[in-house]
Amino acid sequence: MAGRHRAVVLHVHCVSLLRDVDAVVSPVNTHFVLPAAYKSSVAAMLRQAAARLSPSGDVLADPVHDELVRWTADRGLDGRAARPGTVAVTGTGALADQGVRLLLHAAVAVPRRGTNDYDVHPDDVTRAVTQVFARLAEERPRHRPPLRSVALPLLGAGRGGLAPGESLRALWAAVEAETARDPRWAVHLVVRDHDNADLVERMLTGHVSPPPTALPRPGASR
Repeated sequence: MAGRHRAVVLHVHCVSLLRDVDAVVSPVNTHFVLPAAYKSSVAAMLRQAAARLSPSGDVLADPVHDELVRWTADRGLDGRAARPGTVAVTGTGALADQGVRLLLHAAVAVPRRGTNDYDVHPDDVTRAVTQVFARLAEERPRHRPPLRSVALPLLGAGRGGLAPGESLRALWAAVEAETARDPRWAVHLVVRDHDNADLVERMLTGHVSPPPTALPRPGASR
């Protein structure tokens, strides 16, 4: 990036297993309404991991949901959509026990009226990641030690419908620009399967031209 080699940590596991990363980015819809904690999306898994549970597994506190409800109310967004690319910052609830200090909720999914589907535009992903770094810059001096690491999933590559390669190109455009301005940030990327891990590695190391979809794993039939 910017003529320099940079290390990027690639995690191949569920986002809720992250440890000792200061900030984690969670893709959400433009209403900042979180999915139910039992679902499989990144936002759902982070909500579940942040919840405080009783010894029997009952939810005692749902802090990320509650903070987002207050955040939207404070900004007069009850029932209204925010602009795509808007980012909300919340605490991390029980994820603090894993060394995660902030969640940044990036509004990239625009609900499609009358359906259960979403639309995600690559430009909104780039805009959201740019805003993530802006929010991190504001938050950095408020924390001791200062924030230095951020983890990003492939925004919009789930129900949002973006191909993984398209999502990576969109978010990387912002990552490259923002870390060139402030090279102190340590960047982590999170994927859940090895096909997308192979894709990320190949795209970032320049081994192949960025494809629109995940490449087959070595030895897989084509």
